[in-house]
Amino acid sequence: MSANVDSATAVSIDMSGCDNPLTAGEYTMQVKVYASSYAATPRNGSLLAAGSVPITLSACEKYGIRAVAGTQFFDASAAAVSVPFTIQTLGTGNVQVTLQRKYGSSSYANVPGQVNQPVNIVGEAASLTIPAGSPKGTYRFVLTIYNSLTPRAKSIQNIIIK
Repeated sequence: MSANVDSATAVSIDMSGCDNPLTAGEYTMQVKVYASSYAATPRNGSLLAAGSVPITLSACEKYGIRAVAGTQFFDASAAAVSVPFTIQTLGTGNVQVTLQRKYGSSSYANVPGQVNQPVNIVGEAASLTIPAGSPKGTYRFVLTIYNSLTPRAKSIQNIIIK
């Protein structure tokens, strides 16, 4: 983050990885800015500016997605294979899906044209598709819930075309 001393600078605090994040409420943020050429000991440098500002933290929004296919095994077909899903989400945002095909024992590659496609969920039901002419093998649908452009939660469901 870069900031100009004595200017209003927006600061984003992401506590999503914290074991014990701060609760919603009023806090005081204290900031000290040093000039130092030694990254390991910045406080040995010159103090350029210091100050504090009141901040308000809002409650953290929780995200989750659970996607379960009605069945996981399908016969090979020249036509597209429609896979019925039950999808439950927690939090606001939109759901996108990427279809991947398994290669080797554990590697997956995106199926061309099937990356970050929007998912139309009605109630908790959605129908996802494996394209026409797809060869036999193991595929997986990677469903992601996004808030703005930020991925918040994922669910993966494997499908086998036999």
